[in-house]
Amino acid sequence: MKSIFITIILTTLSFTVLAQTDRDKSEILKTLHDFETAIIDSDSMKAENLLDTQARIVEGSQIENKEEYLSHHFYSDGRFLSAMDREVISQDVFVNGNTAWVTSKSHLSGVYNDRDLSLNSMELIVLKKTENTWRIAAVHWSSDPN
Repeated sequence: MKSIFITIILTTLSFTVLAQTDRDKSEILKTLHDFETAIIDSDSMKAENLLDTQARIVEGSQIENKEEYLSHHFYSDGRFLSAMDREVISQDVFVNGNTAWVTSKSHLSGVYNDRDLSLNSMELIVLKKTENTWRIAAVHWSSDPN
C-alpha cells in the first residue's frame, strides 16, 4: 500500500513538472515571436520590455547592451528581417529553473539593398525568468551565405 501511495505522488509530481516545463517553453517561444515581431515592426518600446536590463546582443563583430542595440542595430535589423522570408529548420528550447536558452537554425532569403540573398542563420538566445516573466538576457546571431 505504501509503495502505491509513493508511486501516485511521484507520478503526480512528474506530470506537474512536465506541465510547468511545457508552459515555460510556450511562454519562451511567445517571447521570441514577440521580439521578432517588435524588430520587424520597429516597435522599440515592445522590444525594450522583452529585453532584460542587462541584455547583451552579439551580432557580427559587435557586442551591444540593450540601450546601444535599441538605438542602433535594432532598426537596421527590422529593415533586413522585413525583406526576408524566414524558414526555421530546427529549434530547441532548454529550460533549467529560471534560465532558458533557445538554439535555432533558419534559412533566410529575399532581396535586401537590391541584392538577392540566401543565408543560413544560427541563433542562440538566453532568457531568464523574473517575476513570472521571461526576459531575453542575451542574443547571438550569425549567418553565412548559402
